[in-house]
Amino acid sequence: MSVFKDMLNEEFKRLSELKSKYEKELVSFPKGSLSRKIRNNKPYFYLAYREKEKVKFEYIGKEDSKKLQITRELLLKRQDIEQKLKQVNNELKELSKSMHEK
Repeated sequence: MSVFKDMLNEEFKRLSELKSKYEKELVSFPKGSLSRKIRNNKPYFYLAYREKEKVKFEYIGKEDSKKLQITRELLLKRQDIEQKLKQVNNELKELSKSMHEK
């Protein structure tokens, strides 16, 4: 039984460290989503995000801009990390239940 508890504790520690790593990584990525607006029949892109209760729009650029491409990639990476973090949180929750069952 002790070996099983040790394995659970090690997995819990590993997942906790992974959770911390993902949370730290998320800070470096932009929040929000891309918003496309038409001005003078031309598309322009903005990063839309919440700041307290207001929605803010930060200009990114035109459709062919390098900044738009980079922002899209960063938002996709953020989504990937958020999904991984959600999975880790679910696993931690299940593991915690298993560790405290009698």
